[in-house]
Amino acid sequence: MKDDLNIETYQFNRKYEIMFINLLTEMYGDKYSEKIAFIKSKNNPIYKRIKFRNFIYKSITTECLGHITAFFYKNNQKIGYIGFYESIKDYKISDLLIRKVEEFLKKSGCNKIIVTNNFNNLYQSKICNNQRLFNFDPISQYYYKEQFYKRGYKDFIKYVSAERDNLNRILMYLSKSKIDRNYRINTVRKDNYINYLNDIYDIVSEIWRKSFTKSEFNYNYSYLLSRIPNFIIYLVYYKNIPIAICFNLIENGKLIIKTIGVLKEHRNKGIGDYLIYISHKLAEKNNSRVIYAIMDLKSLLANNKHPKDYKILKEYSILYKEL
Repeated sequence: MKDDLNIETYQFNRKYEIMFINLLTEMYGDKYSEKIAFIKSKNNPIYKRIKFRNFIYKSITTECLGHITAFFYKNNQKIGYIGFYESIKDYKISDLLIRKVEEFLKKSGCNKIIVTNNFNNLYQSKICNNQRLFNFDPISQYYYKEQFYKRGYKDFIKYVSAERDNLNRILMYLSKSKIDRNYRINTVRKDNYINYLNDIYDIVSEIWRKSFTKSEFNYNYSYLLSRIPNFIIYLVYYKNIPIAICFNLIENGKLIIKTIGVLKEHRNKGIGDYLIYISHKLAEKNNSRVIYAIMDLKSLLANNKHPKDYKILKEYSILYKEL
């Protein structure tokens, strides 16, 4: 195909990286492109665990019109992933980029592809739109889903961000929430988070089933927390071991509940409800709206206990295709 001549394959190439970053800056602005440049940097320790290939579509004037990354973990070659996907609204270009990735992953032994995942759960990259609700909210172009649908991809998991601006009902419902005195809660803020990075890693790695290593966590979480202006993390301990976390961002009159999780053996003991309660009390104190960030839609709808007086602001998708 003639268009194949516009495709270049690379792993680390400064010229192509700059072209890709220029496309990101044009689409989303400097802050987002800076984040992606950090994640894709060859200093990222994740490269020790994956095999990958980047594909870039160049114009005659050497502009980047599209980019995609294929990768798989060395310990599981059956599942391939697509990340760092960006393209102008041109279905010939998107079709060619996605087809190149499929050929690479199939040849590598993968029988399933998951889209999109910029390496692992630390990055929260999903197909959505370019409306940014809060710091580090995933963004992409609205037409990306259709580009993948045209190649036979289907919805795998759907997420949403939802807003609650009236806190009265949820606070009334949770007003009697408490936890056993054998548990204690530490509050982590901007001025002391360095002291808690090990504990944060221990709990989130368990919640996310060890999908990243300690070095990957340190590389990315240190960057993330250093660039968030204001946050509060509640860590719950049992016998000095972290067993639950609630990560709240605070910005522009909003409290964003970003991550909440309790280890399996400590569930059904009111810990999750109590973390939700104290987070909403904090929002009430600061006269803030509450946003539930990037929640599994099924989990949100299945929680019949909590009041449903929230509105969905944004939808996110992870897609898949069998090869």
